[in-house]
Amino acid sequence: MQLDRSTLEKILISCKGNGNSHFTLAANLKPSQIKNAIAAYAPSVSSADVVGMVDDTLFGSGKDGFLITCTNLYSSYFGKTAPILNKIIKGELVENGRTLVLTYESYHTVRLPVHKHGILLIAVLKEIIGILSPVAAAAADKKPDPNYKYSITGRPTTTDEMFIKAAEFYENNEFGMALHWFIEAGSRGHTVSRFYVGYMLHQGEGMPRDIENAINWYTSAAEDGQVQAMLNLGSIYYRGDGVPVKKHTAMYWYAKAAELGNPIAQNMCGTIEYEDLIVKFQKGRGYMFDTEWKKVHNYFSAAAKQGNPNAQYMLGVLYENGHGVRKSLDEARQWYQKAAAQGHSEAKKKL
Repeated sequence: MQLDRSTLEKILISCKGNGNSHFTLAANLKPSQIKNAIAAYAPSVSSADVVGMVDDTLFGSGKDGFLITCTNLYSSYFGKTAPILNKIIKGELVENGRTLVLTYESYHTVRLPVHKHGILLIAVLKEIIGILSPVAAAAADKKPDPNYKYSITGRPTTTDEMFIKAAEFYENNEFGMALHWFIEAGSRGHTVSRFYVGYMLHQGEGMPRDIENAINWYTSAAEDGQVQAMLNLGSIYYRGDGVPVKKHTAMYWYAKAAELGNPIAQNMCGTIEYEDLIVKFQKGRGYMFDTEWKKVHNYFSAAAKQGNPNAQYMLGVLYENGHGVRKSLDEARQWYQKAAAQGHSEAKKKL
């Protein structure tokens, strides 16, 4: 079921918000306003389907505000979320009237910024809900399924929503709540949230530093392909950050990230291989095969081509000494110059 156009027009005309907050019917809008609104935040909408708009721009361009059709409500403030009118069973304003929480038939909730037009939207939605879903609207006042943990309370219901909630708390330095929601999402399979739990435990944000559990969460995220988790694991084992130094374990995780094209990991793989070759030489283990140096060169070359200054410097070292490549001072100088241009202090000394 959907609203017919004439009914929706009557609703829009009758509903007013604070001050001058109101919908203008499409017939009273300039074609350019509708065109600009569609281009700015409702690209899937046909101009013929627009029933009304709130133009929130200073000079009436239509690029900010709200646009409504018989089926959906769009806004520049909603991002890609377009509330489906016949699925909404409840709308309420929270956080001093600046956030609209919409509850759908499944008790799934979405939080949307509305700025000064919250009262207007609530009035419009109340009328629409009363027409489209009176049974569902009545059900919204009942207690939700007790087995459904995050139901109608406005709390996050999906792992993506939990992650967004956690990120909001993190940005506000509310680390305890951020960690709680990252754990909730991560425990349900959200890979990036697993990384952030590891990161917060690693850094001691929200609770005392716990490197053992940080490694567990990092590993879980890394095994799902999260590159930054691989890098952090590599760093922990390479530097001995709260654990014994294990270069072979560091190399394992750096190599995983390097295979995915990460220049930091490629540089670190080259660094570990280079250090191992130097140790072999210093211990008098004899001739170092060109194939071993070639492997070092390939790692540094891959990272240097992506602009990594440390790798650019090390390529200069390889060309200066003829390790894995034909010795060339001109080639070495070029790589030193590239690294120096990015502020690499050792490269500057070479020039």
